[in-house]
Amino acid sequence: MLLLGIISLSILGLSGCATAEQPVEASDPHPSPASPEADTEFVQLMTQSTANMDADMTAPVSGNADVDFSLAMISHHQSSIAISRSFLMHGNDPALWRLAENIIASQRQEIDVMRLRLAALRAGPASMPTANVNVQIVDALNTRYGVHPGYRSNHAKGIVVEGAFTPTPAAAQLSKSPLFSGATLPATVRFSDAGGSPSLHDASPLANPHGMAIKFHLPDGVDSDIVVNSLKFFTVATPEDFRDLQLANAASPPGAPRSAELEAFLRSHPSVEKANATLGTPASFADEQFFGIDAFIFVNKSGQRQPFRYIIAPEQIVHLSKEEIAKKPPNYLIDDLPQRLAKGAVKFHIKAQLAAPGDQTKDPTQAWPDDRKVVDLGTLTISRTVADSNALQKKLLFTPGRLTDGIEPSDDPLIAARNGSYAESFERRSPALATDDFARALSDSVAKMDRAIRAVTMTGDPDHDFAALMIPHYQAAIDIAKAFLIYGKDPALERLAGESIVTHGEQIHVLQTRLKALQADSRARSGG
Repeated sequence: MLLLGIISLSILGLSGCATAEQPVEASDPHPSPASPEADTEFVQLMTQSTANMDADMTAPVSGNADVDFSLAMISHHQSSIAISRSFLMHGNDPALWRLAENIIASQRQEIDVMRLRLAALRAGPASMPTANVNVQIVDALNTRYGVHPGYRSNHAKGIVVEGAFTPTPAAAQLSKSPLFSGATLPATVRFSDAGGSPSLHDASPLANPHGMAIKFHLPDGVDSDIVVNSLKFFTVATPEDFRDLQLANAASPPGAPRSAELEAFLRSHPSVEKANATLGTPASFADEQFFGIDAFIFVNKSGQRQPFRYIIAPEQIVHLSKEEIAKKPPNYLIDDLPQRLAKGAVKFHIKAQLAAPGDQTKDPTQAWPDDRKVVDLGTLTISRTVADSNALQKKLLFTPGRLTDGIEPSDDPLIAARNGSYAESFERRSPALATDDFARALSDSVAKMDRAIRAVTMTGDPDHDFAALMIPHYQAAIDIAKAFLIYGKDPALERLAGESIVTHGEQIHVLQTRLKALQADSRARSGG
């Protein structure tokens, strides 16, 4: 397993709050206290290291997410090492010394791992691992539905509309996400039929579950997504099972008797038919209720964590009878929505079903009891169609893992698989746009870090300034790793990115804890 130098609070002499510092032995080599000249030099070194990283990370990308992630993280880690070395020359806080030393050791090791992966990536396909499950899922969907250039491998047929989301005060109590800060946010929404055929009849059994994807546009230029469908819970629990379900279905063409492969799969996975039994055929996309089959976790300003699943509720639910279905034209759902919007806005309430203590979050085939609390997070008002829906939806990528601060993935393995397989499908249908998307994610991460660093008030105290500046520096590493988990393919780098998110999150916690303690000490000394 890759060792990412996860920081232990006990090693640092911390327990999540300010504690007494361990005594520094007389032989400790670190200077104390630093002179004003040294403080100025430290700030200059930190500024230069960050500038060098910015220049490297905003350089032209290769078009390969695996390569670009490796290059970006190597540059980030080299900057971390340079800043930490500078701090060891000028800082005074023993806990931060230990953190800086750990950063140097662990990030050197990560750089070595990424350089090895870079060498393998550049050596060509012979040195690459076998296709990961995200690629296999898209291959299986193409086997089942065929390849339709320019279209998604699943939920190929759809329509794009626009509107706005207005949060409730209750949402801000659950999560510190900027989605719930109180501002009304513009949103792009795509409704879709299931399946890989862009010419599917909207009322076909293969068109179920119907889908809804929401892209919220935040003021800082960052987007966040919700991706839901009309299943009350999912058919299978793992990415591998979803792949195998597609292959089993591929062995049973529509209208033909079920194959032995499909019958065997359904017998061993009773959740498939149980989940499909919750479906109905909607009279309109506006009259369907959608469910977030995966669990996520809200984190509020106090650090409280609450697992939840999304429910997107219409003003009314209307499902068709068999007789009504038989009379519907092939594109009745696609045609209906613009007609409805011409008469007035369509509204949905975005809600969260909250897990109770003990409710599992890993298995999306297991619904939580109906008596679990449901909180209204806000109103999504859809007001208009777009000029060219077919062209726009080919440019859009919605992923359930495109999250803001204050919303985190649970341990459900399908979240990462949906991220990866959606991105794989996007790259196949729009390769140039997929490259642009990851490049934009890298650029956004650096820009976000720059804004946060510029907002830091420098005090001239190396301990304070190191902690304050390394927090946004490390948040950039988390943002880059999250983007890579959507667009990357290399399994070794995916493991590295996942561990890096955990590691840098723990390091940020340590830095925040020490920063609060340093600020409290400063106030006490000044009598404030």
